Amino acid sequence: MGLLRARFVSTGETVGRVLDECLGQVRRAESWLANDCVMHWKIEARKREQKLSTALADLQRAQIARPDVDPRSFFDQNRAIRKAKDRREEAALKLRRIKYWQIELQRQLVKLRGRLQPMQTWTELDVANCVAWLRALEQHLDGYLTEKPPAPDASLADSSDPSSDDPANADSEDTP
Repeated sequence: MGLLRARFVSTGETVGRVLDECLGQVRRAESWLANDCVMHWKIEARKREQKLSTALADLQRAQIARPDVDPRSFFDQNRAIRKAKDRREEAALKLRRIKYWQIELQRQLVKLRGRLQPMQTWTELDVANCVAWLRALEQHLDGYLTEKPPAPDASLADSSDPSSDDPANADSEDTP
């Protein structure tokens, strides 16, 4: 019984530890999404905005340097501007997606905690109650095993002879 109780406690502790690790992983992902990821893409958005400004300035300088040239000849500068605009839009999209996933992660975390709550209750309360119940049961059984049965009474031993109590047996002995 003691081994069962010990395994029950061990299982409860293991389940509690795994639940804590699971929620810890979610908290780390939430922290990464709210801090590191947002900061990275804000910095990236600023860098990409600067590159767009640089590309626009390069186009203006090229147009000033050669005002009489056909506008199609500034192909490289226009391509750099398109690329910089696309990259700037990508950074803005990433920031919007991060905000979406922050909200979605919070929503899913609420669902997860709701689903894990019965298991956490089991590990925190029910395991302790079950261990106490097993301990009480073990003490009760130990008490039952240590209690000695009463000694048989000599008068009860004589009356337990089946031939003396049964009138049918008594009649059969008298008749030949």
